Amino acid sequence: MPHLAPMFRNAGAALIGAALAIVCTGADERAAAAAPTTVRLHVGVPDRVFIGQPRDLLLKAFPGAESSPFAGQKDAITVRSKDGGISCVLTGTSDEDFRVASVGFNLEGIYEGIGEGEWRTEADIGKGSTVNDLLAAYGQPADIIDKGARRRPGSRPAPDTPKLYQYRNDDGTVSTSFVVQSNRVVRIVVNHLEPLERHLLRRSPTEPAPVPGGSAPVPEAPPSPASPPGSSPPQSPSDRGAPPS
Repeated sequence: MPHLAPMFRNAGAALIGAALAIVCTGADERAAAAAPTTVRLHVGVPDRVFIGQPRDLLLKAFPGAESSPFAGQKDAITVRSKDGGISCVLTGTSDEDFRVASVGFNLEGIYEGIGEGEWRTEADIGKGSTVNDLLAAYGQPADIIDKGARRRPGSRPAPDTPKLYQYRNDDGTVSTSFVVQSNRVVRIVVNHLEPLERHLLRRSPTEPAPVPGGSAPVPEAPPSPASPPGSSPPQSPSDRGAPPS
């Protein structure tokens, strides 16, 4: 029956389209599974999300990521990938100039809308790691920052109050903070301090940061736009957002 030919052709085209969609979805899933997930201290994940990475490369690595101005600023933005488990702060003076200055990796549960990612450090610190595992892998940190330090005098911190175990590179320009809550490592934040101080805190490059150890009082992770820089103890911008208690 000639009049049935178009119907069969349409049905065949639909089947081919569905098959191609399945193949493409499978390819995307395989590519995501093959993407690197190893976090290097003071760097991030090379070739995927790292300090100094241009914005276009970051968005290419996380195509579903959302961008927004940081606290209404024109020289700082946040990029958050809910499914990718990261939140970043990028700084710059033009669209072509924005680069990653902070990246937070969420390891456990949902944090400020960011899902968990399969991130682990080269020393195998990731979801399920304890503070003892962290200390055995990297030794004593340069600083331990209690996020409940601003509680009212005489009050006792909640047992699950997060603490930041902060490590620094040799020249003190980059810090890596592990957020520990209830003795578990729940987030990792890598901060390039100079651009964060210059753009988020409006401090000149030669002005010292007024905190112990010389690290910048920047947010724990890409903070949400409503959270002004310096509103919490010295932390890494990526824990609130790539991360980012």
